[in-house]
Amino acid sequence: MTEKVVLGIDIGGTNLRLALVDNNYKTHDMFITNIADYKNKNFKKWLINTINDYIENSSKEVAAIGVGVPGIVDRDQIISCPNITELENSKLKETLYNQFKIPIVIEKDVNLIMLAEQKLLNRTAQNIVGFFIGTGFGCSIIINGRLYKGFRGFAGELGHIPLKGKSKPCNCGSKGCLEMYAAGKALEKIASNNNITIENFFIDMKGKSEVEEFLDNLAIGIVTSVNLLDPELIIIDGGVIRMKGFPLKYLKELIKQRLRSNIMIDNLEIIDSNIGKYGGCLGAGVYFFDYIQK
Repeated sequence: MTEKVVLGIDIGGTNLRLALVDNNYKTHDMFITNIADYKNKNFKKWLINTINDYIENSSKEVAAIGVGVPGIVDRDQIISCPNITELENSKLKETLYNQFKIPIVIEKDVNLIMLAEQKLLNRTAQNIVGFFIGTGFGCSIIINGRLYKGFRGFAGELGHIPLKGKSKPCNCGSKGCLEMYAAGKALEKIASNNNITIENFFIDMKGKSEVEEFLDNLAIGIVTSVNLLDPELIIIDGGVIRMKGFPLKYLKELIKQRLRSNIMIDNLEIIDSNIGKYGGCLGAGVYFFDYIQK
């Protein structure tokens, strides 16, 4: 009998990742592709074709599909997805079900990564905030051991807190959002202005004022969540954090410098994640096997 698995799909602001996840939470047939040519045009059609091709060449039978999206999910509808305009106010779950006729689950991408962190890395802390810094500024919250999404799924949208004196337009429709100054978009702009490649950004720009400002903005966002939620554990991950030369130790020092008291500093653990690049796909498997199937 063919082993049935969940197809975990992680839609990022830059890349699409797919992997099969079995009921022992092991990944198979990992696949990654860039979405740049489709993120603002024919994305859903391209996504369906990509999934079709993947399933046809899969080594196992796909019993369900779990999708993480870089936006706000309210029940079955994507309310906001500023980095992929076609997914704004869309019913992607319904679209995929009509195409594949198997169970479909959709959740905010960083929430799936957080579920994978909590389940597979045996995080015992009951109050956790995770920051996932890639194209955008993602945030996920665990309170009293449970994922906290708020009334309509908007909890954790820290990347869209407005910074005083900042006015860059954000894809969300607002201006001066933290995400525009403390995520991948900001790095791309700085790299372009300095005629360097993004791959070696933190090596080539080490010690420069633009990097200091970027890291300070990042620390401000993280400290804001600590003051608001008083977590035991902060997890930091994402494509930007995994870039060569990223000064994670220095970022942790900036965070501690901005905290209110020694009590907070002494009782807060700050770690970088080792869930890996396919954490979102793994989280889709956890979400299905632990929350939906049961």
